Amino acid sequence: MYYLNLEEEFYKELDKFLHEYLRINPIAATYLGIHKYDHLLPKGGWDGFNEEERFLHKFRDWLYDFIKNVDFSETSLDFRIDVDMLWRQIRLWEFQIYKWRIWAKYPSAPDNISTAIFLLFGRDFAPYEERLKSIASRLELSPIYLSRSRELLIEPVKMYIDIGIEIARQIPPSIDFIINYSEIMVGENEYIDKMVKASSKLKEEVEDFISWLDEVRKDADEEYRIGKELFDEMINIRELGYTSDDILKLGEKYLRHFKSEAVKLSKMITGSENIKKTLEKLESKHPKDFDDIIDTYKRDIERARKFVIENKIAPIPPGESIKVLETPPYMAPIIPFAAYIGPAPFEDRKEGIYLVTRPSREEEYRRHNIYSISNTTVHEAYPGHHLQLAWSATKKNLARLISVDTAFIEGWAHYCEDLMKEYGYDDTPEHRFIQVIDSIWRAVRVIIDVKLSRGDMEFDEAVDFLVNETGMDREAAISEVKRYALSPGYQLSYLIGRHLFNEIRKEIKRIFGDRYSDYEFNRVILESCGIPFKYMKEYILHKIKI
Repeated sequence: MYYLNLEEEFYKELDKFLHEYLRINPIAATYLGIHKYDHLLPKGGWDGFNEEERFLHKFRDWLYDFIKNVDFSETSLDFRIDVDMLWRQIRLWEFQIYKWRIWAKYPSAPDNISTAIFLLFGRDFAPYEERLKSIASRLELSPIYLSRSRELLIEPVKMYIDIGIEIARQIPPSIDFIINYSEIMVGENEYIDKMVKASSKLKEEVEDFISWLDEVRKDADEEYRIGKELFDEMINIRELGYTSDDILKLGEKYLRHFKSEAVKLSKMITGSENIKKTLEKLESKHPKDFDDIIDTYKRDIERARKFVIENKIAPIPPGESIKVLETPPYMAPIIPFAAYIGPAPFEDRKEGIYLVTRPSREEEYRRHNIYSISNTTVHEAYPGHHLQLAWSATKKNLARLISVDTAFIEGWAHYCEDLMKEYGYDDTPEHRFIQVIDSIWRAVRVIIDVKLSRGDMEFDEAVDFLVNETGMDREAAISEVKRYALSPGYQLSYLIGRHLFNEIRKEIKRIFGDRYSDYEFNRVILESCGIPFKYMKEYILHKIKI
């Protein structure tokens, strides 16, 4: 009974810390579906940085003292995992603040403003008129937030500045888009008038901010890579069970395997080993226009959901849904194809948003071919990201919501692509070929992520490697590699996570033999809300009902 009370008190205190942090970071509150602070932005500048740092120290000291004084041998497995995940997350936060120091190198304020506005605009958690009030308020606060953010850029990096400028340039068209949409939706409104006035000031500040960044860029650091020592330290904190050398070897091994599979499938489809020609043939089979593209995504989402239910692949949480939207034009430069935004855990509706970007040229239509739409929908919707994040939103485990590793999130979605093929979903040579081409891309990401981050590969080498191995056009490859440079360790998460899920699945199958059930295996993983891989075998054996 003592330990039950101890756990209960711990979670109460954790909830207090969470709400203290959300007061400091209103954008995070909106993302989680807590709308008390929707009208606010973070303080920004050194005042905001110092406030977050004080919070981190307070949270760290509390958790450290708790861990030091508790005998975890008597506590529940779930509790031990939650505490360990929180401690790991604190170590990652400290790494980002004190070792990597990304806050001093990258002008993140334009990105934060765009996110703060889009979350209010895109999610239907309240009538649009109510959300409009908060959008107007955040727009009014944006100029001072953007101005204060200059204080923190004390170690500017040229490539990061270029990314910040690209995002900042999208703010004015984004404001115009939202104002025009709002006028259509609600007509004359006092908050639209406020938005118009605020947008004028913000546009001036954005223009001045970009000019300032152009000046800062002249003396900014050329080196954007985190380096081997820090990259290895970050990988070690994440506890994936592999060193960066191990991860690189896995990426190279998988790349060889996937390329071999692509050749075999190419011969089956066209009688030729020429992968490029086979890809061109399959990519020509795309919907005729954008309306047809949207309709195809919607049909495939429903088809995949029905298949998951009928084949008992995984449970579906009550009340979940997906809304398919055209990517707002101002977000198209950072979402060239499609993207998914998960449900907010603390909103009643468990609705995910599936964004699809309108093609502007023939090459972009080809990326929305019928085979890619099928595979992307499995990855993004059912049983991939949406199903996993809908379960996390349903369970509302605070420790895991803020601590889940990207290898779990991206690995699960990538694992689901093979899983659905095993059950016969769109299991044709054509669909498998496109899936393998995507897998080649994920293997290439691993190699670039490790080599670029450690300093073993130059930017142009990474672009060339991406173009040569995946067939991606050079312009898209440059944008991709810029994104990789800004998020070291993220891109490897897809394939390494998939590998870890497959290895654990093999082990659980071996243990249970004929009694093994994919449904139960997937249920436990989904309801776990993102536990670390190092606990997964123990957790599944503890929770599985066979």
